[in-house]
Amino acid sequence: MYVLSSDAKNILLVLVKKVKPQQNDLHGSMKISDYPQYCDWLTYTFMRLPFVSLDTDWWKHSVIYEIYTPSFKDSNGDGYGDLKGVTSKLDYLKDLGVDVIWLTPFFPSPMLDTGYDVSDYVGINHLFGTMADFDNLMKQLKRRGMKMIIDLVINHSSDQHKWFQKSIKRIKPYTDYYVWKDPKGYNETGHPIPPNNWLSFFETSAWEWNEKRRQFYYHVFLPQQPDLNLWNRRVKNEMIKIIKFWSDKGVAGIRLDATNWLLEGPSYDDEHPIDESKKGQTVSYFQINHTNIINTEGTFEYICELRESVDKISRRAKNYERIIIPEAWGRLKTYQRLYGNETRQGVHFPFNFLFLMSPDYMNSTGLNQLIDDWINITPKRSAPNWVIESHDKPRTSSILTREYVHIWLTLISLLPGITVLYYGQEIEMQAGIVRPHQLRIGSEYSRSPMQWDESSNAGFSTNQKTWIPINPNYWRLNLKQQQNNPNSTYNFLKDLLKLKKTETIKYGDFKKYIFSDWLFAFTRSYDPFEDYIVVINLGTEKETISLQSRIVDLPSNLTVCLASRNSKINK
Repeated sequence: MYVLSSDAKNILLVLVKKVKPQQNDLHGSMKISDYPQYCDWLTYTFMRLPFVSLDTDWWKHSVIYEIYTPSFKDSNGDGYGDLKGVTSKLDYLKDLGVDVIWLTPFFPSPMLDTGYDVSDYVGINHLFGTMADFDNLMKQLKRRGMKMIIDLVINHSSDQHKWFQKSIKRIKPYTDYYVWKDPKGYNETGHPIPPNNWLSFFETSAWEWNEKRRQFYYHVFLPQQPDLNLWNRRVKNEMIKIIKFWSDKGVAGIRLDATNWLLEGPSYDDEHPIDESKKGQTVSYFQINHTNIINTEGTFEYICELRESVDKISRRAKNYERIIIPEAWGRLKTYQRLYGNETRQGVHFPFNFLFLMSPDYMNSTGLNQLIDDWINITPKRSAPNWVIESHDKPRTSSILTREYVHIWLTLISLLPGITVLYYGQEIEMQAGIVRPHQLRIGSEYSRSPMQWDESSNAGFSTNQKTWIPINPNYWRLNLKQQQNNPNSTYNFLKDLLKLKKTETIKYGDFKKYIFSDWLFAFTRSYDPFEDYIVVINLGTEKETISLQSRIVDLPSNLTVCLASRNSKINK
């Protein structure tokens, strides 16, 4: 009987070794699980034929690393991260185990929303470099067998975009590129009244009066971010041109920003509180039933249209599939609808924020349910993905105890599918210290510059000041220090990502076990390769369990191949 004594908040990754059988048939070892169905026999065969086919599998077990562009690495000493800085760190990312980098907006922008207010969708912000810098970055990625995803902000543009400036003047065909409405009327002082009671995300009216055009325009975010009219066929075509432009430069996928809000209407009636008893009262944005603004039928229809266009771009490229990944928030039904269906496909996968939105301290049953929820809505043509940090949410290490960090890293790395990392997560970066006057839109706490070493400005920039402050803990929490410590979070994650590249973790079967309220385990197995058993203690007390009591057919030898820092097992 195999007995494992598990300390509180501890992870043990157990390696089960097998003797590999003789293989006479190339396909004899292919075990296609019911889930995940990453490829079928026909696709597997085609990949070995001498002609080039469209690679539709490259993203389904990848490691995606989000780079918040202003905060990653400054190459020219102006205090902002830039494209050359990213290029200089590609060897580091490759060595860590990253397959795909995701860059936040690097387009020309007034930077009121750190680049998410785009004034030119096919240019490069001078803060981040030049188009030649971008082209070189793509070249260097290709040399290393890596790919890039970029942020595409199609819900809105900057009010400095030439489209909006021409729309104000009613210059065709830009007249209806944005959502314009006449006033509902005028008050006793002659001021125009907004067309309805819709609120922006920042709790002010979602309608801004433009004196030149004598109409209101709609904005779900800042007034300087007018919403594009995606009911307009010309605007849709503009977006396809933009996607093709970046695809031709080698970009492998687009992350759709603010997908929930893409198409409002078609009704522009007033909205009402979720709690009907508060009707007529002043309520906050999050207390309103946004039936005309969020996740409308038009949004899901548009996603399917966009997928068809992106698939055409992929087929013309004749090398690998370009993918669409939306940023969306909501219930499971919302995520499921974004996938489309077998008749008409939607996105390749939406970012999975269930872990990110989970309770701080979750038991085995809760964790088991979260995993099941996402796997159950994922079509077999896609793959699950796992996220625990992003540029819009607090750092894990700032909201949970340090012992939990390794648990989450293990889960997002070894569960079936795609791992999504946020820069600095590999060293447990914590929320930055940003004073109120240094905030722009209130999310900068998780966007402080990358802490490379203990030198001035953490090795991020030679400038005296950086665009937002570097966390003052950089002298004791930085990459260089962790690279030299075999038991660091950096080296723990690096080992996890090595395991992720194995055939077992990429293609293997997946089974879960609830041993107690706080002890959770799962196995990954794939004949004839080695099996892995992951055992996690989510609680605060030490427990002893028998693996054999639940997991059948364990071999005679089990080896602990990786353990968290709280396990008392050193490498």
